[in-house]
Amino acid sequence: MPLSCELLAPGEPVPSEWDRFVGEQALLRAWDGGAFAALAGAGQGRWLGMVHEGGRPVGLFCGRLRGRPGPAVFECRMPWVGLAGFALAAELDQADRREALATFERALRRRLGWRCPGVLYSRACRSSPWPVVPPGCSRTPTRGRCGWPPPRRPVGWPGSRCSA
Repeated sequence: MPLSCELLAPGEPVPSEWDRFVGEQALLRAWDGGAFAALAGAGQGRWLGMVHEGGRPVGLFCGRLRGRPGPAVFECRMPWVGLAGFALAAELDQADRREALATFERALRRRLGWRCPGVLYSRACRSSPWPVVPPGCSRTPTRGRCGWPPPRRPVGWPGSRCSA
């Protein structure tokens, strides 16, 4: 499946397809484009990504760069509700989900370059292949692979459905 990703910097307007996807997939209202516009208006904008397959959205991403000026990890996490910062179309199988995440990571790498040495998928389940992934690296937890240190955050949180 050929995928592409549209990456929006904080404050850039959300395309109309974003809200259509939110409605079709019955996502939380926190994913609404107006909510992100309000955040940007308050000076707390987030990076947004929309993965397309043939012009049709199949995934949304939200996050921010975490760290001091210079290289910073991209934390893929929803503001307000503390949920994972990605929503993928229900009809995608596991292989397509992995490809959607890889497409988003490639778009981040092209746009942010050295400023983003890795991606932290907050609130990902322990069985998820995405806890911390340096862009361009394998889809497995980094635990010393590719020269990156192991994740410092627990992958499962107490009380969550996916806590260990």
